[in-house]
Amino acid sequence: MSDVEPAAPSAGSPGQPARSGPPESNGPTEGQLLLASGAYFFLLLCGYSILRPLRDTAGIAGDSSTLAALFLATFLAMLVLTPIHGAIVSRVGRSRFVVGSTLLFAFQLLGFAVLFRARPEWSVAIGRVFFVWVSVFNLFVVSIFWSLMADRWSHPAGLRLFGVISAFGSVGGIIGSQLTARLAGSWAIEGLLLLSTALLLGTVPCARAVGRRGDPGGGDAPVGGSVLAGAVELVRQPLLRRAATLTFLLTVCASLAYFLRAEWVATAEVTDEARRALFARTDTATQALTLLLQLLGFRLLVRGLGIGGTLLLLPAVYALGFLLVASAPVFGALLAFEATRRSFAYGLAAPTRNVVFTVVGDEAKYKTKACIDTLVYRGGDVVGAHLFALLAATRGGGWVAGPVGVGLLYAVIAGVTALQLGREVRSRRETEAGVTRPGP
Repeated sequence: MSDVEPAAPSAGSPGQPARSGPPESNGPTEGQLLLASGAYFFLLLCGYSILRPLRDTAGIAGDSSTLAALFLATFLAMLVLTPIHGAIVSRVGRSRFVVGSTLLFAFQLLGFAVLFRARPEWSVAIGRVFFVWVSVFNLFVVSIFWSLMADRWSHPAGLRLFGVISAFGSVGGIIGSQLTARLAGSWAIEGLLLLSTALLLGTVPCARAVGRRGDPGGGDAPVGGSVLAGAVELVRQPLLRRAATLTFLLTVCASLAYFLRAEWVATAEVTDEARRALFARTDTATQALTLLLQLLGFRLLVRGLGIGGTLLLLPAVYALGFLLVASAPVFGALLAFEATRRSFAYGLAAPTRNVVFTVVGDEAKYKTKACIDTLVYRGGDVVGAHLFALLAATRGGGWVAGPVGVGLLYAVIAGVTALQLGREVRSRRETEAGVTRPGP
């Protein structure tokens, strides 16, 4: 069977076939679908990379101590928006939902551009709202993108091509960051917001091309089900529970590593110029390694190690990184840890985890995945931030030991969860194929 033929119905959602590739001969070819998918992700991350530095700058404007409150506000926003997302997906056709949500975000972004322009005296207050909005926007649009990918690509095709699609996004992120660096000095914030809006609107024809099927109206049926079906599936299916657990554990590890570096930067006797140079070199190394892993490493590793083995690599990086920081708590070790963990997260773990959702039903793809990518992810952020603050405060001058010890524990548990998730995916695929394992 070709990689772009429809897969068998998902064992996790009875009666719901897992749409996995263009099922009709007059639909888009694999090459056309890959190009549309790559262009979609390129434009999406290029636009977001323009927003990210604006968000971070707005978040610390006036008083940097508000960051913790903004993290909490983002999490609370996710609590409100996740069931609303589920209600819309239940009733609106998939293609219309993807396009409609993009247009809604673009309209809101235009609103921020108008506010920053019309009310400069409110810039601090608007900036804080903007920080929360961008934090919500980023997770939702990326989750919606990968839900669409899991819907349109089969499991074997995802194993071959999700790394390539991720690489399109990485290139878009690099270009967006460079655009912001070059234009920030001469463009007002509203100009950069308009540029980001234009890129976001550019994803609409790409989304339509990806959603197009050979049958009239095919692929645009609503997912159906109840508003809370995503949460129900999360409780009911071991595969989804483990995917959520792994996301939470790795996000806590990422937060601990992030705050370790931030604390060290704040206390180290390093000049601002040296810090900027080190950060620039770290970002360059991260981007290069991420692209290498996406284009070359992902397909080879997932073929050789399987889903579980490939997912295990990021917890292993965290465990080794925390041990490195504990044994050599120097600025260089923290930067090396930062570059490696981010490269493995975006280059391997993200595309591998998205392949997992090619074997589940439609409600899990569009509802449970959104819950994991937004609510569970931001919950891990909040827990990691507060854990670091608590552990660092109780250790006094030895503030490194507490976060490192807890991070190492979480990394080990994440590694075990990754292997269990890999076994669940393999079992699901064997069930679909009618494979029976020999007895002991």
